[in-house]
Amino acid sequence: MKSSVYAAVAGMLLLGSAFCANAQTEGYNQSPVTISKDKVKKNGTSYYSHVVLEKQTLYSISKTYGVTIQQIYDANPTLDLERNGLKKYQVLLIPAVESASPAEAPAAKEAEPAPEVKPEEVKTVSGQEYRVHIVKWYEDIRSIAKKYGLTPEDIMRYNHLESSALEWKQQLKIPVDPSAIPQETVKPVAIDVPAPKTEEIVPEADTKPEEEESDGLGGLWSKGQKKVSASLIIPLDAASSTPNENNFDFYSGVLLAIRDLAKEGISTDLHVYDCAKKINIIAADIQGSDVVIGPISSADLSTVLSIFPKSTGIVSPIEPKAESLVASHPNLIQVPASTTSQCEELIQWLKDEKRWNDKVILFSESGVTPSANATTIIESLKNSGISYETISYNVKDGRSGANRLESLLTKTAANRIVIASENKAFLNDVIRISNSLANKKFDIALYCPSRVRGYDDLEVEHFHNTNMHVTLSYFVDYSDSRVKTFLKTYRALYGKEPSMVAFKGYDAAYYAIKMRSLYGASWIRKIDTKPGTGLQADFRFQQTPDGGHVNKAVRRVLYEPSFDITLVR
Repeated sequence: MKSSVYAAVAGMLLLGSAFCANAQTEGYNQSPVTISKDKVKKNGTSYYSHVVLEKQTLYSISKTYGVTIQQIYDANPTLDLERNGLKKYQVLLIPAVESASPAEAPAAKEAEPAPEVKPEEVKTVSGQEYRVHIVKWYEDIRSIAKKYGLTPEDIMRYNHLESSALEWKQQLKIPVDPSAIPQETVKPVAIDVPAPKTEEIVPEADTKPEEEESDGLGGLWSKGQKKVSASLIIPLDAASSTPNENNFDFYSGVLLAIRDLAKEGISTDLHVYDCAKKINIIAADIQGSDVVIGPISSADLSTVLSIFPKSTGIVSPIEPKAESLVASHPNLIQVPASTTSQCEELIQWLKDEKRWNDKVILFSESGVTPSANATTIIESLKNSGISYETISYNVKDGRSGANRLESLLTKTAANRIVIASENKAFLNDVIRISNSLANKKFDIALYCPSRVRGYDDLEVEHFHNTNMHVTLSYFVDYSDSRVKTFLKTYRALYGKEPSMVAFKGYDAAYYAIKMRSLYGASWIRKIDTKPGTGLQADFRFQQTPDGGHVNKAVRRVLYEPSFDITLVR
């Protein structure tokens, strides 16, 4: 399948419409709602973590948990539930009320006492009736005014605002009777609602390139071009009755990257090849292709590398195992950072944070052969120059690990505990022990391999109590303004939530196409000196001897006692 970007956008929109139509024809028998057994804390407030099942509704969920629909809206601002509704398998935060119990799911319970301010509640002050509107993160004064049939100036006068800029969770009074709004003459006020601030993934071109010209956007183009020819090779299986939904999400992310690049003056001529059955690309198709994104599997990447000339950069966007191809292909760019890089970064993070009087303890599992990642953690710590104690035990040994750890800890400094294991039972035991010691007022900081996030039945509350440090190739910071903009646009275009694969598609396409645009044919040689920051991943490439380029950038993620999960820059 080969198409232009314009045809691709239209196709994706039609596909989204088809999905919506199918959803509307299904029956509407509600699925029973069971109160979740999983609890989390955020900003000091307890929530149930509820996974939405097919045909559940906000009404049935709110009744089961004993909360109002508005409370669910307020607890999940990034999901924009008022406009988008529920999605299957979406994870909702539900405020935990004392009367709710996982052991029972009553049809109706009295909710917690109402909060001091209820959104949309009608109040009366000095004979005037008004509603309270709590500003959501995506709203501005124009959209709020339109919702209530008012003008932005009406809201400003009624709330005595001097500026039209609003803050998230700001409370606005909305009059029930618009005639109550003061009509005195006021100075004309510009309704200034700035667009979300965005950051480029790729830094600007060199200050003094060999050749430069104005790009019309306040920057310089370095031996580059304003139009890039890109090929996306991905197994969509579009002709099937069950196309690959994950890969369509990746495709959707690529299209949004191209859309954003167009706003910067970079035009992309995109050709899409569906390699679900086989890779069917002829020489005429690849003439003039500047960038290739995909395919996904190592086998398909080997085929593509044999077809395209060595002057064409091939971006491997998803498959970690494709790193084995890098050594023999100078034009291959491996985007996923390896688990080895993640483990090395974990120890580097420990080294960056350690103070002179902190204690460092390494936990390893006795009687087993350590995994490759556990070995990397052990070797990295050994080579770091950091002084540390070692505890090696087996979970079958009972309390030996707990007793030995407590005897080594200090109460005058931080105790930094490194876990060199990916065994779920061992991880759970060390985290449990560390949590109990944190409750005894020891200053604990855990450093764990990324596998710990994949075990759903570990106690998340313990992660926060122990200041867990994890290093990851991919992590989305939902407080980032660029991520918020991406979410709003994706939902508006495709009518659903973006999966993690959609973020991968966006980041890979934006970085590669932008670099090719800035640096022309020399872009592959430039990437080692041009780090970048994406929505979900970062880029810091390093060329292998006589081979291609691997990404060494890893994100540091901290589980804080405040129950925030923070991306540490």
